[in-house]
Amino acid sequence: MLIAVPLSILGAIYTAYFMAPRMRSLVKPTIEIMAALPTVILGFLAGLWLAPVMEDNMPGVFTLLFLMPIGVLLFAYAWRYLPRRISEGWQAALLIPVILLIAWVSFALSRPLEVWLFGGGMPHWLTTELGISFVSEYCGGNAGV
Repeated sequence: MLIAVPLSILGAIYTAYFMAPRMRSLVKPTIEIMAALPTVILGFLAGLWLAPVMEDNMPGVFTLLFLMPIGVLLFAYAWRYLPRRISEGWQAALLIPVILLIAWVSFALSRPLEVWLFGGGMPHWLTTELGISFVSEYCGGNAGV
């Protein structure tokens, strides 16, 4: 909640006051559809699809948490040197490819990092080295220890 509430409020302020009207007309219906989805359905989808993906790519998820802020800050620094041909209010659209590239790099590095740092199995390493019990209900990939 400490992260979600300020992020959602600042996102709403940006959408209402700083986003170009044409871009807002594309983004606003998507936000309204997401608000209409019941949280039970979102939790079910997260448990069904997202949890196994995160379990199979645990080092990539942690790498993503580390690389995303750094990548966005580096892009913000590089923004000063880009030509100013972008219409006012469309700047946020340039961040989408940056975020997708960072996510792709993080997940592409997941397996090599797992082999290099954790001997091929991060769930096993968490249990043996740190004493964190990692039990998975998902049957596949690196499931359970």
